Amino acid sequence: MKALIIPFKDKACDPVLKGNIGYKLLTTVEKITTAPKVAIAPPVPSSTVTKSKQMPIIYMASHLIEAEYKTLISRHIWSSEAITFQVIPMDPPCLDFFFTIYSLTTLDKQRIFSMVQKVWNNSETIKHIKNKVSHALSEHCANV
Repeated sequence: MKALIIPFKDKACDPVLKGNIGYKLLTTVEKITTAPKVAIAPPVPSSTVTKSKQMPIIYMASHLIEAEYKTLISRHIWSSEAITFQVIPMDPPCLDFFFTIYSLTTLDKQRIFSMVQKVWNNSETIKHIKNKVSHALSEHCANV
């Protein structure tokens, strides 16, 4: 199983430090999960990245068995002396905000398409969006 990890550091955008950050994430995730085979994949910027603030900062933890995965995502935020980070599942639940995927580099476009479709094309998300739109319309109409 896999999970996404976002470090809480201003320097997370620095491509020179991604190896160091990856090592800190690996050792911390190993301690949290006691997973002997966990791997941490660093972010890979596209060739169009020209500034450190454009550097992707999401790492991926992989080779987790279900119990290790559940331990890791049981708390959304983890902190150690070495690093503090947020963990999100690869298939996030209904989002309460809109987002844009920009300059994503991947060899498996279908997986990303499926993930986005799973989030945005399910009954809970549609219900959430309809409620927000309905609420906004009722407020707007009341003020007209």
